[in-house]
Amino acid sequence: ALGCAVKIDYDPKDGGTVDVDGNLYKKGETVTMKATPNHGYAFSKWQDATGSSDVSTNNPYSFTMGTDDVTYRAVFNPLTLYPLSYSSEPSEGGSITCKDANTSHPEGESITLTATPKTGYSFKGWKKGETIVSTESTYTFVMPAEEVSLTAVFDKQYSITFGVGKTGALGQVPPVIYVQADNA
Repeated sequence: ALGCAVKIDYDPKDGGTVDVDGNLYKKGETVTMKATPNHGYAFSKWQDATGSSDVSTNNPYSFTMGTDDVTYRAVFNPLTLYPLSYSSEPSEGGSITCKDANTSHPEGESITLTATPKTGYSFKGWKKGETIVSTESTYTFVMPAEEVSLTAVFDKQYSITFGVGKTGALGQVPPVIYVQADNA
């Protein structure tokens, strides 16, 4: 015989995944199951197939395969998610990337944002409200139990050209300073 199957029921269905779902094992073989919660969920516990008794809160969880197929229920709890928003100031000054494309996150999750200035601009800092929270273009923080709104502040770059004064019939003409935006 090929072995016995490990089947997993999910509670809720979209709460997460289990790595051994559907795998076959021989009698006496050690099976280690690992549950991976989907975004917005946390692993809670393993239950028997009926959901009437708890088996373990360990993740991963190991057991010895018997002589029959076995079914476990992986229980995931929904997490409270808090909104994350970010913008550029000025909007044409640069772009922002976030490693995680989700717009809401659970408390305690590590978030990394990266600001990239466009040509003619430099990155100045990350602002939360009117407070600069970082001057590094890559900013990592732990999500608090509240909404977070961040602004990447960019400065326009200028080049300065010095013109040399000329001596003529009127005497010395003073030097002239030209200020021009780099991308103008």
